[in-house]
Amino acid sequence: MKPIRLDGRSLTRDRMVEVAYGAQVMLDEGALRNVAHAAAFLAEQVRREEPIYGVSTGFGSNADKLLGAHPLRDELPGATPSGRSLHEELQRNLIISHAVCVGEPFSAEVVRAMLCIRINTLLRGHSGIRVETLRAMTAMLNAGVVPVVPQLGSVGASGDLAPLSHLAIVLLGGGEAFYNGERLRGDEAGCPLKKCLIARQRGLHHYATGAHCAVSHRAGAAGGVSRGQRIHGQ
Repeated sequence: MKPIRLDGRSLTRDRMVEVAYGAQVMLDEGALRNVAHAAAFLAEQVRREEPIYGVSTGFGSNADKLLGAHPLRDELPGATPSGRSLHEELQRNLIISHAVCVGEPFSAEVVRAMLCIRINTLLRGHSGIRVETLRAMTAMLNAGVVPVVPQLGSVGASGDLAPLSHLAIVLLGGGEAFYNGERLRGDEAGCPLKKCLIARQRGLHHYATGAHCAVSHRAGAAGGVSRGQRIHGQ
């Protein structure tokens, strides 16, 4: 089967369903150039210490506080330097702290559709995500690694922060995933992949991806969604 090309704009429900049931994907080179341009712009703003919510600042009540170059604990007597910038640590901890769903996991088809839509959306080049991160997500999808995403739980008004954190945490070697019919720890399931450090991207990639996939999966089974309907990026 020919891979489905994702470009951030032309994904339809029919193509999404093909990916959900096993089709592989490829990334449009033109879209990747836009992604790289946005990531370079964001990295430059961080270098200049420009305040960007959730990237160079904290969240919520800490939105007016710029992040330092490294954790203050690195400066404590006898401390072993972490070797990671505070910006990178913020993004990593955001994912870990939000992966708090419970209950039975979504089916593999729903999770693959979630990954497909998330990759397609990020290809629009509006978030500042790095090309390497998108390639890692694509490798996970094409390798048949399916993150375990429990069905119950949300954080915040958008509702998808928690489920999507379960998608991303496997790239960090955490969480769980199904691979070759087995339920494995994230660090075991991720062995076919090159680990990817998620850094310097807008922290809250959420919207309604999980809900959309679950509804589309059920509606599709009932014939309730129009064929060819375009999946709009967010």
